[in-house]
Amino acid sequence: MSRLRELIDELCPDGVGFKKLGCFCECFSGATPKKSNSTYWEDGTIPWMSSGEVHQHVVTHVNGRITQAGYDSCSTRMVPAGTVVVALAGQGKTRGTVAITDIELCTNQSIGAILCDETVDSKYLYYYLSAQYDYLRRISSGEGTRGGLNMPLLRNLDIPVPPVEVQREVVRILDSFQELDDALTAEIEAREKQYSLLSERLLSQEYLEAAAGVTIVQKPLKEIALVGSSKRVLKRDLVDSGIPFFRGTEVGLLSEGNPIDPQLFLTEETYASVVSASGRPLVGDLLLPSVNEAGKVWMVDTDDAFYLKDARVLWVHTGSAKEEVDCRYMRYALSKSLVDNYRLLASGAQFAELKISSLETAPILLPPVDVQSMVADKLDDARALLQDRTIGLPAERDARRKQFEHYRDKLLSFPVKEA
Repeated sequence: MSRLRELIDELCPDGVGFKKLGCFCECFSGATPKKSNSTYWEDGTIPWMSSGEVHQHVVTHVNGRITQAGYDSCSTRMVPAGTVVVALAGQGKTRGTVAITDIELCTNQSIGAILCDETVDSKYLYYYLSAQYDYLRRISSGEGTRGGLNMPLLRNLDIPVPPVEVQREVVRILDSFQELDDALTAEIEAREKQYSLLSERLLSQEYLEAAAGVTIVQKPLKEIALVGSSKRVLKRDLVDSGIPFFRGTEVGLLSEGNPIDPQLFLTEETYASVVSASGRPLVGDLLLPSVNEAGKVWMVDTDDAFYLKDARVLWVHTGSAKEEVDCRYMRYALSKSLVDNYRLLASGAQFAELKISSLETAPILLPPVDVQSMVADKLDDARALLQDRTIGLPAERDARRKQFEHYRDKLLSFPVKEA
């Protein structure tokens, strides 16, 4: 960073001036060809970017493709690699997210493209605008997720514009941090892939039959264990203290040794009433969110009293299984079955939903219990090793990202040139 300080002292000793983004950039949004016209989309070859794809940050690929006819039918424009793009709208945290393109593409109307002139390095602008995410959210029109950015807001942003040599030194430093992050992410992904391949092999019919020495036939889950869900609880039944109550997104708090930290509760009277009607999961039982969570299976490891939100969470009673089972093996086998068969098991017009009647048909390979335990032991060991390593790697990656953000904010805070 001494080189950066030398450049600042040499090239802008009196400080750095600010300019409106529109003074040195061309800003425009894209467009969407009519979805009802198949000739605009079928066999398309022109990359077309939607707002959700800004989360790549460096856009190396997009899913959308349009035809030349589709491109000609609307006001979208091609932008070259190295263009800064900003999500003008989008679900959740998308609005205000900034990316830079690594390929030539066009965009939809929910993305603002920013083309810099020769006075500003586009990578420098990308880093600066990325640091302004919270500010971009605040200035968006509207409230909450209904807000939106627009071209006038972008063009009116005040941007510090030091000499290009200073900008490029800032980029060089921040790129070095990003390379470390990329390497850690690649290592985590590689280890996860290794675990996935091991799991696939150990749970295969070929491996299980070789280990058991007998033929193993798939059975529907309902022939092995009981499947259930909670009785519905009304909002008026929820209180500030008492028996913990968990929603579908919180079931992970009941496994992996996590401390129970609920936000909602039931009175003991309500709890006794609903449990008598539908029962509840016990230690070793499996929990499955029923919506949009293909393959997610949690195993209850607490004996404390708790209750779950009705059909948003299904459970499998391994303790009352009709055959001898190792609940750990059942967790792995059921997760694999759900991933392999999710499209067949899930239903719903607007979103995929796993119902009890469908879950009961999930095919399970059930070898003798000694083979189940052997496979579960191997997968437990591999998973523990993966977690031990990834607990370290993500922790290191998080630390690197915090370090990156610290230095990014510091590097992009210039002494202001007096008017």
